[in-house]
Amino acid sequence: MARSTSPPAEGRRVQIRALVRVAAWKRIINPETTYDNGREEDTFTADIAFRNPYAVPSAPLIKAPIYLDYGLRAHIAPTTFVNRNCVILDTPVADVRIGEHANIGPNVTIISVGHSQGVDEHGKRLSNGSDVIIGDYTWIGARVTILPGVEIGCHSIIGAGSVVTKDVPAFSVAHGNPARVMRKIGDEVAKEPEDIITGLKEALEHQGRADGMPHR
Repeated sequence: MARSTSPPAEGRRVQIRALVRVAAWKRIINPETTYDNGREEDTFTADIAFRNPYAVPSAPLIKAPIYLDYGLRAHIAPTTFVNRNCVILDTPVADVRIGEHANIGPNVTIISVGHSQGVDEHGKRLSNGSDVIIGDYTWIGARVTILPGVEIGCHSIIGAGSVVTKDVPAFSVAHGNPARVMRKIGDEVAKEPEDIITGLKEALEHQGRADGMPHR
Protein backbone atom coordinates (compact mmCIF):
# COMPACT_ATOMS: atom_id res chain seq x y z
CA MET A 1 0.00 0.00 0.00
CA ALA A 2 1.36 3.40 -0.96
CA ARG A 3 2.13 5.70 1.88
CA SER A 4 0.03 8.86 1.82
CA THR A 5 1.82 12.17 2.07
CA SER A 6 0.61 15.67 2.62
CA PRO A 7 0.79 18.03 -0.33
CA PRO A 8 3.67 20.54 -0.14
CA ALA A 9 1.35 23.42 0.65
CA GLU A 10 -0.21 21.55 3.57
CA GLY A 11 3.22 20.55 4.84
CA ARG A 12 4.28 24.17 4.84
CA ARG A 13 1.12 25.14 6.74
CA VAL A 14 1.91 22.50 9.37
CA GLN A 15 5.44 23.86 9.68
CA ILE A 16 4.18 27.43 10.05
CA ARG A 17 1.72 26.36 12.75
CA ALA A 18 4.57 24.65 14.63
CA LEU A 19 6.73 27.76 14.42
CA VAL A 20 3.88 29.95 15.61
CA ARG A 21 3.29 27.64 18.59
CA VAL A 22 6.96 27.83 19.58
CA ALA A 23 6.96 31.61 19.34
CA ALA A 24 3.74 31.75 21.36
CA TRP A 25 5.27 29.55 24.05
CA LYS A 26 8.30 31.81 24.23
CA ARG A 27 6.02 34.77 24.75
CA ILE A 28 4.57 32.94 27.76
CA ILE A 29 7.91 32.12 29.36
CA ASN A 30 9.46 35.52 28.59
CA PRO A 31 6.71 38.06 27.83
CA GLU A 32 9.10 41.02 27.93
CA THR A 33 10.85 39.94 24.72
CA THR A 34 9.48 40.25 21.20
CA TYR A 35 9.74 37.10 19.10
CA ASP A 36 9.42 36.69 15.36
CA ASN A 37 8.12 33.31 14.20
CA GLY A 38 9.85 33.88 10.87
CA ARG A 39 13.32 33.78 12.41
CA GLU A 40 14.91 30.40 13.00
CA GLU A 41 16.66 31.48 16.18
CA ASP A 42 13.29 32.41 17.69
CA THR A 43 11.55 29.17 16.72
CA PHE A 44 13.82 26.30 17.73
CA THR A 45 12.10 23.08 16.72
CA ALA A 46 12.99 19.40 16.52
CA ASP A 47 13.61 19.80 12.79
CA ILE A 48 16.24 22.46 13.46
CA ALA A 49 17.83 20.26 16.14
CA PHE A 50 18.17 17.32 13.74
CA ARG A 51 19.62 19.50 10.99
CA ASN A 52 22.14 21.07 13.33
CA PRO A 53 22.92 19.06 16.49
CA TYR A 54 25.12 21.90 17.72
CA ALA A 55 22.33 24.47 17.56
CA VAL A 56 21.67 26.18 20.86
CA PRO A 57 17.93 26.16 21.61
CA SER A 58 16.25 29.37 22.62
CA ALA A 59 13.06 27.67 23.83
CA PRO A 60 12.36 24.29 25.44
CA LEU A 61 11.45 21.42 23.13
CA ILE A 62 7.89 20.49 24.07
CA LYS A 63 5.65 17.85 22.54
CA ALA A 64 2.04 18.99 22.45
CA PRO A 65 -0.22 19.03 24.26
CA ILE A 66 0.95 20.77 27.41
CA TYR A 67 -1.46 22.25 29.96
CA LEU A 68 -0.76 25.20 32.25
CA ASP A 69 -3.25 26.97 34.49
CA TYR A 70 -1.51 30.36 34.34
CA GLY A 71 2.02 30.09 33.00
CA LEU A 72 2.95 33.31 34.79
CA ARG A 73 5.62 31.75 36.98
CA ALA A 74 6.46 28.61 35.04
CA HIS A 75 10.12 28.80 34.06
CA ILE A 76 11.45 26.04 31.80
CA ALA A 77 15.07 26.18 30.63
CA PRO A 78 15.55 26.29 26.85
CA THR A 79 17.64 23.10 26.85
CA THR A 80 14.90 21.05 28.50
CA PHE A 81 12.67 18.47 26.81
CA VAL A 82 9.05 17.99 27.87
CA ASN A 83 7.09 15.04 26.51
CA ARG A 84 3.37 14.87 25.75
CA ASN A 85 0.53 15.60 28.16
CA CYS A 86 2.52 17.47 30.77
CA VAL A 87 0.20 19.19 33.23
CA ILE A 88 1.47 22.13 35.29
CA LEU A 89 -1.07 23.17 37.92
CA ASP A 90 0.57 26.44 38.79
CA THR A 91 -0.41 29.56 40.68
CA PRO A 92 0.53 33.25 40.47
CA VAL A 93 2.04 33.06 43.98
CA ALA A 94 4.63 30.29 43.49
CA ASP A 95 7.28 29.30 40.96
CA VAL A 96 7.64 26.15 38.91
CA ARG A 97 11.25 25.99 37.75
CA ILE A 98 12.69 23.29 35.53
CA GLY A 99 16.44 23.50 35.03
CA GLU A 100 18.81 23.00 32.13
CA HIS A 101 18.97 19.73 30.17
CA ALA A 102 16.11 18.17 32.14
CA ASN A 103 13.94 15.47 30.57
CA ILE A 104 10.26 15.30 31.51
CA GLY A 105 8.46 12.10 30.53
CA PRO A 106 4.91 11.81 29.18
CA ASN A 107 1.88 12.42 31.40
CA VAL A 108 3.84 14.13 34.16
CA THR A 109 1.90 16.35 36.57
CA ILE A 110 3.62 19.20 38.41
CA ILE A 111 1.56 20.92 41.11
CA SER A 112 2.56 24.12 42.89
CA VAL A 113 -0.92 25.08 44.09
CA GLY A 114 -2.57 23.84 47.28
CA HIS A 115 -5.55 24.50 49.50
CA SER A 116 -6.05 25.13 53.18
CA GLN A 117 -6.76 22.07 55.29
CA GLY A 118 -8.71 24.01 57.87
CA VAL A 119 -12.30 22.82 58.22
CA ASP A 120 -13.63 26.37 58.42
CA GLU A 121 -11.99 27.30 55.11
CA HIS A 122 -13.06 24.36 52.96
CA GLY A 123 -16.00 26.21 51.49
CA LYS A 124 -14.03 29.37 50.70
CA ARG A 125 -11.97 27.74 47.96
CA LEU A 126 -8.87 29.60 49.07
CA SER A 127 -5.64 28.44 47.50
CA ASN A 128 -1.99 28.79 48.36
CA GLY A 129 1.22 27.88 46.62
CA SER A 130 4.69 26.46 47.20
CA ASP A 131 7.59 26.51 44.76
CA VAL A 132 8.49 23.38 42.80
CA ILE A 133 12.12 23.18 41.68
CA ILE A 134 13.38 20.53 39.26
CA GLY A 135 17.15 20.69 38.93
CA ASP A 136 19.51 20.54 35.98
CA TYR A 137 20.07 17.23 34.17
CA THR A 138 17.17 15.49 35.90
CA TRP A 139 15.09 12.68 34.44
CA ILE A 140 11.42 12.57 35.41
CA GLY A 141 9.76 9.32 34.37
CA ALA A 142 6.34 8.85 32.80
CA ARG A 143 3.25 9.55 34.93
CA VAL A 144 5.21 11.06 37.80
CA THR A 145 3.32 13.47 40.07
CA ILE A 146 5.30 16.19 41.84
CA LEU A 147 3.52 17.92 44.72
CA PRO A 148 3.86 21.51 46.02
CA GLY A 149 7.03 22.54 47.79
CA VAL A 150 9.21 19.77 46.34
CA GLU A 151 12.77 20.32 45.15
CA ILE A 152 14.44 17.65 43.05
CA GLY A 153 18.21 17.99 43.01
CA CYS A 154 20.34 18.07 39.88
CA HIS A 155 21.18 14.81 38.07
CA SER A 156 18.45 12.91 39.94
CA ILE A 157 16.15 10.31 38.40
CA ILE A 158 12.50 9.81 39.38
CA GLY A 159 11.03 6.44 38.41
CA ALA A 160 7.86 6.17 36.36
CA GLY A 161 4.58 6.40 38.24
CA SER A 162 6.12 7.92 41.36
CA VAL A 163 4.44 10.50 43.60
CA VAL A 164 7.06 12.92 44.89
CA THR A 165 5.93 14.41 48.20
CA LYS A 166 9.24 15.64 49.62
CA ASP A 167 12.64 16.83 48.46
CA VAL A 168 14.96 14.49 46.57
CA PRO A 169 18.69 15.20 47.00
CA ALA A 170 20.98 15.66 44.02
CA PHE A 171 22.41 12.54 42.33
CA SER A 172 19.63 10.30 43.66
CA VAL A 173 17.42 7.60 42.18
CA ALA A 174 13.95 7.71 43.73
CA HIS A 175 10.68 5.97 42.99
CA GLY A 176 7.48 4.78 44.59
CA ASN A 177 4.36 6.26 46.17
CA PRO A 178 5.48 8.18 48.07
CA ALA A 179 8.81 8.38 46.29
CA ARG A 180 11.81 7.28 48.34
CA VAL A 181 15.49 7.51 47.55
CA MET A 182 16.66 4.01 46.63
CA ARG A 183 20.30 4.77 45.97
CA LYS A 184 22.73 7.50 45.06
CA ILE A 185 24.02 7.79 41.52
CA GLY A 186 27.65 6.74 41.62
CA ASP A 187 27.17 4.18 44.39
CA GLU A 188 27.70 1.33 41.93
CA VAL A 189 30.88 -0.58 42.71
CA ALA A 190 33.23 -0.47 39.74
CA LYS A 191 34.33 -3.91 38.56
CA GLU A 192 37.99 -4.76 38.50
CA PRO A 193 39.45 -5.72 35.08
CA GLU A 194 39.94 -9.30 36.30
CA ASP A 195 36.24 -9.55 37.14
CA ILE A 196 35.29 -8.33 33.67
CA ILE A 197 37.60 -10.90 32.01
CA THR A 198 36.20 -13.70 34.19
CA GLY A 199 32.66 -12.66 33.29
CA LEU A 200 33.47 -12.70 29.57
CA LYS A 201 35.06 -16.15 29.84
CA GLU A 202 31.99 -17.51 31.62
CA ALA A 203 29.72 -16.02 28.97
CA LEU A 204 31.79 -17.60 26.18
CA GLU A 205 31.79 -20.98 27.92
CA HIS A 206 28.02 -20.80 28.34
CA GLN A 207 27.61 -19.94 24.66
CA GLY A 208 29.94 -22.80 23.72
CA ARG A 209 27.84 -25.30 25.66
CA ALA A 210 24.74 -24.00 23.92
CA ASP A 211 26.41 -24.33 20.49
CA GLY A 212 27.93 -27.72 21.26
CA MET A 213 31.38 -26.30 20.56
CA PRO A 214 33.98 -25.44 23.19
CA HIS A 215 35.32 -21.89 23.24
CA ARG A 216 38.95 -21.42 24.13
